[in-house]
Amino acid sequence: LAASLQLTCTYDPINPTGAETVRLRRVTADWGESTSNGGIGGGGAAAAGDATWTSSFFGSTAWGTAGGDFSATITQSTTVDTAGAYTWADGATMRSNVQLWLDTPSSNHGWILRANETLTQRSAKVFGSRTNATAASRPKLTITYRPPLD
Repeated sequence: LAASLQLTCTYDPINPTGAETVRLRRVTADWGESTSNGGIGGGGAAAAGDATWTSSFFGSTAWGTAGGDFSATITQSTTVDTAGAYTWADGATMRSNVQLWLDTPSSNHGWILRANETLTQRSAKVFGSRTNATAASRPKLTITYRPPLD
């Protein structure tokens, strides 16, 4: 088994610090995706069922920890600079996450992206989601495996 994740940074408006290390961590609780859309970096009012900083499902369920419930173990890291495609490469923890999700699909809540959140200057990076209008900018998880022998 091997696994890698490709995400496309589609927008990098202000990058005062240059390249940033962006870390994947496995999310450990279910979370919502509702109808709110505040635009790029603008935020917006949460709709019922949205994931927010304090809620996994706005209006009904709080995260155990503000910012989300995720593994302390870093799945994989990569350096992201300007807009373009970036790959979080295969590694033991990434393979372990994918195998867990294959063995126990109900545990698959995806990964969260984390970077330096202590900057006093504003910076942002936006990555294409599964609904991006440009198919090439959508996330791409590549899994290589060997089928069992009969």
